[in-house]
Amino acid sequence: MHDLHCPHSLLKTSTPLAKIFFFQMAHHRQSHYGSQNDQMEDLLQSKVGSLKDIAIKIGDEAKYQNKLLRDMENDFDKTGGFLGSTMDKLKDIASKGYGKMWCYLFMWIMGISFFMYFILRLR
Repeated sequence: MHDLHCPHSLLKTSTPLAKIFFFQMAHHRQSHYGSQNDQMEDLLQSKVGSLKDIAIKIGDEAKYQNKLLRDMENDFDKTGGFLGSTMDKLKDIASKGYGKMWCYLFMWIMGISFFMYFILRLR
């Protein structure tokens, strides 16, 4: 009897024509799976290429953002130095007794500003 689950047992007892048919079917299956594997490999390769491009773009963007952050940090350091020196100068002026003079000057500027505002408002 033939074992229906094992195609090789059929080959041992089959005619040459059946053997040729069996090998042709096996070859057809292999070529079908081979072409299917090739298609899937091409698809996977294109997806990997796309992911590589995305990763490169993310890396470039991260480098650009880091450069912007470094530049901003430098600008803040410069501004902090400028404000620090300005505050030192103001403290120096206040410690020398010129504080009253600056206060009067500030009040005079504010008074003129309000006066100009009201004149322009009444017009």
